[in-house]
Amino acid sequence: MAKYDLTGIAVNDLGDDDEYQEPLVPGDYQFLIAEVNDSNERYIIMTCEILAGTNPEMAGKEYRQFISNRDSEGSKKRLLIFATAFGLTTQKKLKELQAKGEDIEIDWNLARGKTFFGRLEETTWEGRKQVQIEWKVWRAGSKAAKHIPQIDSVDEEENPLAGL
Repeated sequence: MAKYDLTGIAVNDLGDDDEYQEPLVPGDYQFLIAEVNDSNERYIIMTCEILAGTNPEMAGKEYRQFISNRDSEGSKKRLLIFATAFGLTTQKKLKELQAKGEDIEIDWNLARGKTFFGRLEETTWEGRKQVQIEWKVWRAGSKAAKHIPQIDSVDEEENPLAGL
């Protein structure tokens, strides 16, 4: 048994015991990025709402995407896949910067209010099963995501969350 000092812990901020979140169902979905936290050294954390998808009962559910911020080729590739899907950069811009030997700066907060498409897949991490987006991510309007049911009324230009 472990003992923990609770001094200074805001217990009321831990969430309600009744806030149990039902497990997510694998499938292809349209997401709205509601919140972005890029202050963590290890991860960029996106809180998203599922708008629509191949399993309609998942609409309205919250999903958190953790994008590794580690300095490895795989992590960098994954970061750039998500940045492109969120409309924060393009492959053309990345190729231009790469040709010049320049780095890219990404303001992840500009993703807030944007929509994207992704495939939730069941994976195993540290011995636990979880449902998360691995590699299949598409930008809004992508022809590759046309098979995914979607809500057309999300206007990113008029979205009050966009760029906050």
